[in-house]
Amino acid sequence: MAGEIQQAPSRVTAACMSLHAVAALLAQRQAINNWDAFAASNSVIGWDTATPVCSWTGIVCKANSTTANKFDINLSCAPVGRLPCATKAQGTLAPELAELSTLGTIALEGQALSGGLPAAWGAPGALPALYDLKLSGNALTGSLPETWGGTQAFPSLFRMELSGNQLSGSVPAGWGARGSFLALRYFIADGNLLTGTLPSGWGQPGSSQTFRLDLSSNRLSGTLPPEWGAQNVFPQLEYLQSPPPPPQAQPTSSSSSAPIGVIAGSVAAGAVVVGVLAFFALRPSKGWLRKRTQRPLEASSSSFTKQWDEQLGDEGADTFIAGGKGVDTFLTGGRGLDTFITAARTSASRLPMPAAAQPADGPANLPASYLTTGPSQQLDSDAYLQGINTLLHNAQTASLLTAGQPGREAGGRASGGGADSGLLIPPELQRWVFDWSELSIRHLLGRGSYGRVFLATWRATPVAAKVLLDDAALTNSTAELDRLAMTRELLAEAQVMSAMRHPNLVTFMGVCLLPPCILTEHCSQGSLYGVLSKAARDPAFAAQLTWRRRLAMACDATRGLLYLHVSSPPIVHSDVKSPNVLVDHNWNAKVCDFNLSAFARGPGGGAAPSNPRWLAPEVLQGERASAASDTYAFAILLWELLTWQLPWGGMDPFQIRRAVLAGVRPELPPLDALPGAGAASMPGLEAYCSLMRACWAGDPQQRPTLEPVVAQLSTLLEAVAL
Repeated sequence: MAGEIQQAPSRVTAACMSLHAVAALLAQRQAINNWDAFAASNSVIGWDTATPVCSWTGIVCKANSTTANKFDINLSCAPVGRLPCATKAQGTLAPELAELSTLGTIALEGQALSGGLPAAWGAPGALPALYDLKLSGNALTGSLPETWGGTQAFPSLFRMELSGNQLSGSVPAGWGARGSFLALRYFIADGNLLTGTLPSGWGQPGSSQTFRLDLSSNRLSGTLPPEWGAQNVFPQLEYLQSPPPPPQAQPTSSSSSAPIGVIAGSVAAGAVVVGVLAFFALRPSKGWLRKRTQRPLEASSSSFTKQWDEQLGDEGADTFIAGGKGVDTFLTGGRGLDTFITAARTSASRLPMPAAAQPADGPANLPASYLTTGPSQQLDSDAYLQGINTLLHNAQTASLLTAGQPGREAGGRASGGGADSGLLIPPELQRWVFDWSELSIRHLLGRGSYGRVFLATWRATPVAAKVLLDDAALTNSTAELDRLAMTRELLAEAQVMSAMRHPNLVTFMGVCLLPPCILTEHCSQGSLYGVLSKAARDPAFAAQLTWRRRLAMACDATRGLLYLHVSSPPIVHSDVKSPNVLVDHNWNAKVCDFNLSAFARGPGGGAAPSNPRWLAPEVLQGERASAASDTYAFAILLWELLTWQLPWGGMDPFQIRRAVLAGVRPELPPLDALPGAGAASMPGLEAYCSLMRACWAGDPQQRPTLEPVVAQLSTLLEAVAL
């Protein structure tokens, strides 16, 4: 397991390892100037000529490796590693480690090492088997060595983590040039003092095909190199973490399952990135969704907890902003940056975004499921609805207007000429297609990453109308929207939703093609997140949230997820969280937004979500979402039902990731501090907590499937008196 220090015996011994290699390891001991105190306080044994190398603390020998005598060095501090680090190692990195031809991992995270990165490590022939280099959380200084970007340097290096040091200087152009770091897929260097501009040559064919790049919380400046927008540049990039923009330049991005738009910045004094960082990261099969407006934090904010307590933020999307020193914008994708070219070529003309595209009131960027029904608004002056009217007016000559309109041919073929003529609506979907004019909009329910949700009346029935266009898409030219591709994707999503009929899934009721809109039942209590938040601050409302009612909602949500998992083909939700569970007037819980999930594709299944508060450790490490990761997220939801708190409150995404990967889970408060009347004596509480812990096991194979989870929760529910 990554991060663990193993001392199990192995066939690889000091006798099998050359004296030259042993001397190189001992050089690292000599480079730690407080070795005796460090070793004594951390129970470090070995690291001498009298003890077999594979018995040394922090040496992990790979007896079954295809590389003879392969081994790792892992002296990282907890929580990433296993050393308690009551005393941290002080000193430098030994250049002599470059001579270790079978060394697979160097992990020295969380120590107090200083000095620079040894240039010798990047020399031709050095460290040919090195796969992981993890040096985060030290006090390393100096620049990134040019030699590390040589064409013969680090031929096997897959992951390099340098975050949280004091590295300075520019990012070497050679690090991303043709022939450099050909095996590198993860480059994490946030939280340093790097300056200068982004190298234009990075990501070119024949150079590193990194798919996770993090240069946030540095002092970079300049603009996005136009070369980064060329075809086939960064073809594998799925994840880019960059500093957030300042308030005067709004970024745009998209929700899960959507292309991520323009990230803009322009501030003085070089405190964060100046100018424009732009890219599109396209999630699988979701290219039709639109860009969205992201609300930046106030420049004076220095407290993550304060802002997070006041408003949750856009937890439902791929991009969200946290506060505090390490303010970051998380961006993920699936197909890489093939559509990056669009953002790179148009960013200058689009930024800053027109004021008309900004939300005028209310909490910005909250998914609709975070917000309960509010007071009626002046819809006749609503700029968003006016934008929809303009969109419809401009499209009158197109043939995408929905069923029942003039020009729609028998058999479900949209006609009328234009780019959209010839679109065939599947017969099974024809009865679900409705026209926007059939809706009577009552008021706004919420504003989210995908657009907006309105409470509407449709055929004398209250419904939730989720419009999948954000403000920017309505204010920009509609020519940017590929309507034919958009509509095909929308119909594909509707086809999935229409087939999913279960009491604990939000009921799909229809689809509008222009504007792109999904119609579902309206759940008057709002999201489970909203219900728990209201209970935490409203004693009268809290009295209604009995233990039995909470157990019933947990059962409901599990049944809805189980239905998805056992469907044919199976569906992995991939974004299970309290905001995506809605509650109706009878307190029935219903899973929503499963239409934005991906069909399970073999053992990996699912699209990669990005919200660390509910993400399983394997997903945080880059694996695809699965039924097991849904189970993990459901365990976090069980924790929310028990505590009425936001998971990982007061922690930024980087801290959450670190904690989860180290095996840490949200802490349960003392029994007498649990919310709700008689919480400490709630029947079945111990069994409930045991089930929750089983569901958030670190190993996906150890988590139960949802069938036994439903059974156990049902048993607990039956044991609670009415």
